[in-house]
Amino acid sequence: MDKGAFIMHRCCGCSSDIAPSGTRAVTKLKATITQRFVVDGCEVDAEADCRFCFFFEKGTADTKGIPEGEWRARFVRHWYEKDRLIPANPSKVPKLDEGVLSKMPRGYRFLSYCQTVVQGFDIKMDMPGHRIDGENLNGREHDKLYVQCKQWLDGEQIEV
Repeated sequence: MDKGAFIMHRCCGCSSDIAPSGTRAVTKLKATITQRFVVDGCEVDAEADCRFCFFFEKGTADTKGIPEGEWRARFVRHWYEKDRLIPANPSKVPKLDEGVLSKMPRGYRFLSYCQTVVQGFDIKMDMPGHRIDGENLNGREHDKLYVQCKQWLDGEQIEV
């Protein structure tokens, strides 16, 4: 934020799965990330629909770092579903560099384009994403995340 980034997250709904042991849970939260930019002299909002995945653990007598009976998030991951670029003034539409845009990951390509071109950030190119129109959009990372959710609920140790 000190460098001018203004990013909002709108939470849209959530669901939780609690392990039969009662000591672990996974919560999935739908959200939209919005960030405002000026691209090619036009003010725009880059919005990306995503899902956050929280791995919770309840403290027991054997749990390190969590007081007994308290729930704490151990890990959080997210994946991107789709995004869009919305002009703040519909009569002014920016011209984008199609060559740069084509190299950005589907699911968060407009957000990553703006963060790269406008802010000069290096972005992660392999965040988990959904499959759209039969394409594998970092789908292996998405599938791996779902496997990790199941492993977590089954009591396994995981590296996220």
